[in-house]
Amino acid sequence: MDIFTDKNDDENVRGGCAELIGIIAVNLNGKHFDDAFQCFTNELKDSDWTLRKSCAISLVTLSKKWNDKQLDIIFKCLIDGFQNKNGYHCHTSRDLLEGIVMKLNETQIDS
Repeated sequence: MDIFTDKNDDENVRGGCAELIGIIAVNLNGKHFDDAFQCFTNELKDSDWTLRKSCAISLVTLSKKWNDKQLDIIFKCLIDGFQNKNGYHCHTSRDLLEGIVMKLNETQIDS
């Protein structure tokens, strides 16, 4: 995941990698899934807003597989983001929450 986290690479490449890794990570389990989740949550603090948005999209893609610990981490990220604390940004929290709500609506419609 170095290309995804390397600040020297083009932001569009980094964002594209984040979204592709998110698609792949849905099929991962255990440590590999946890590593992808951690990478996405870490990059929610990146200075590039397009990468933060791509990571939010990827986290939404993974949201149905979150465990309780990961849900707690996301909740903390959302709270910090809406307060612009600890390196998180309100726009990123908005994107993440919007995606989660849309995913919940899909689940309710499918049921």
